[in-house]
Amino acid sequence: RWGVSVAEALATGLPAVTNTRVGAGLDLIAPGENGFVVERGDAPALAGAIARALALPPATVEAVDRTRLEPWGYEATWRGLLAAAAG
Repeated sequence: RWGVSVAEALATGLPAVTNTRVGAGLDLIAPGENGFVVERGDAPALAGAIARALALPPATVEAVDRTRLEPWGYEATWRGLLAAAAG
């Protein structure tokens, strides 16, 4: 349930809107900074979150996206694998 599509959207510098059942949203979304996480099945909340996400400042979204993705990137994964192998 991690949902790599959230990471893919953020990798493009865009905001993302997801629901509480998508683990990546909980890990990668900083609400109000690079997107929003809404309760599953709440269509009015989803519509509002999409509108608010589209109004977020693009430069802020892009910077937050980079920061939130850093711990999940290839370099971080490689460091984790090396640490596990050494450990």
